[in-house]
Amino acid sequence: MKMLIYSVCIMLSVGIVCPQKALSAPGKIEETKLSNEQAVVLVCKLLEAYYIDEVGYPSSLNELFPAYYNSAEKLSLKSFKYQVDPINKNQEFAKPTYSKYNLIHAGKDGQFATSDDYEIDTLHVLKKPSDSELPEIIAFD
Repeated sequence: MKMLIYSVCIMLSVGIVCPQKALSAPGKIEETKLSNEQAVVLVCKLLEAYYIDEVGYPSSLNELFPAYYNSAEKLSLKSFKYQVDPINKNQEFAKPTYSKYNLIHAGKDGQFATSDDYEIDTLHVLKKPSDSELPEIIAFD
């Protein structure tokens, strides 16, 4: 009987303490997916962390995983287009240094080049859906 009460208490506390998580299978807790806007901001934060460590942006978003974030699937990288421009591409032996990027997220409909897309040019928001609360410049504390 004590075990049953203990199990019920654990199940209730998971539901109360972790409302952002949903039970997916017996005994497993799965985090809900990020919103499109949250995913865009998270990728920008990851890019900035990489920039600080490497003194430049990565050549591909795949370079952020798993060193800067452990779940590429949670971010759905297929929803992003990412491009960088090297600032030292003419130097023969130097590793290219990327100081600017362009990031596009396909938005709610999953299609690129539609009105619900997000477009970020090195933390400057160039395009966002009309209902978005994303500021014109993404800043971090």
